[in-house]
Amino acid sequence: MNNTYTIEKYQDQYGKYNISLSNELLDGFKQIKIGLHQVVDKSVKSIKGPNLIMKVMRTAIKALMYIPKLTAHLGRTKSLLKEIKDFTNVINGLQSIDGLINFKFSWKLTTLNVSGLVLFVLSIINLSEKFLIDCTTIKTAFTAIPVFGVLPFGGLLHISIIGLFGSLMSLSLNKRKKQEQTAHKINNKIDFWKNSIDLNKISIRNLKYEVKILNLQKNLALKEKKLTDGKEAEKNSGMLISKKLLVVHQKSLEVLQDDINKNKQELSKLEKKKHQWGCLGKNFKEINVEQLQDYQKAKEHKWKNKFDKLNIEKKSNLLTINNNIIGITKQLIIVATVITGIGLTILPFALLGFGIISSAISITNYFMKKSIDEIKINPVNMKHYLQLVS
Repeated sequence: MNNTYTIEKYQDQYGKYNISLSNELLDGFKQIKIGLHQVVDKSVKSIKGPNLIMKVMRTAIKALMYIPKLTAHLGRTKSLLKEIKDFTNVINGLQSIDGLINFKFSWKLTTLNVSGLVLFVLSIINLSEKFLIDCTTIKTAFTAIPVFGVLPFGGLLHISIIGLFGSLMSLSLNKRKKQEQTAHKINNKIDFWKNSIDLNKISIRNLKYEVKILNLQKNLALKEKKLTDGKEAEKNSGMLISKKLLVVHQKSLEVLQDDINKNKQELSKLEKKKHQWGCLGKNFKEINVEQLQDYQKAKEHKWKNKFDKLNIEKKSNLLTINNNIIGITKQLIIVATVITGIGLTILPFALLGFGIISSAISITNYFMKKSIDEIKINPVNMKHYLQLVS
């Protein structure tokens, strides 16, 4: 048996498995994660519009409270809006639970999820008091914290909000870099398509697909060899290994097979595109010039639409960054003012100013994102414009 290819030798060649749970447990946990993510995603999306309305209303109430005649009448409304804010914080906090379950090693995402989870817990405490649940002991413990005890929940509320805005801003800055890279690629596409198609362009296109196909074929061959070796190892190991190791090995082969199937679908698409461009090169002299120009203009128009859409996305992302900066600045001012006692009289006016600016940005960004969703970019298929003979 020494010369037989077994699972142990397979592991020595390809490394240990990334999967450590049994097949049934892994599938069950995966289904739970998918189900939770779908519920959370729908819940959060459903409150985006109402959440914006509540934010604007809270700012308006703060402004109207400075009118003495209205102050007494707006107290209950102000309290109700605060309760609604706590409720929406609980719903948004579910995203943090979803993020921690689908954990990815990144300090930005970890900070975002932990901060959101803290806000989730603190909002539940606030809502619990509305249902006459006594949380005095918890709040008293927070007041005993040195320096920060004068702040709500011992400063934990403001720290978590700063962490939330900070991580969101960092993610938005990363998104901005990726958007710049995408813009450069789209510009190259526009440059390619804005001029007429000639044999040189066709050869460049064919070469591009050849390289992609070659690299994918090499990668696919390595994965297929690994799968074949894995099946041979499973067959030869027989009863010589534990049931747990056999289940993990079989599950790893299933994941590998799924990956191979995806690669084959991608390879098939690339080969079809290469075949189309090959046919275009062969029949170039017989191609109807007007049809070719229509195809070229359609492709140019498609990439220009993508560029226009990307520009709106960049503006929206910039608004998000600005809003995050306002949120961080606001919390830092609150913390510094309450702890030092300096500027307490003007703090409400400063917070109202921040609220008005933030609300204006949020409204603009909301409708900007709606306009992005409405931009539809249809695919442009060569066969719909040109009659090619294989």
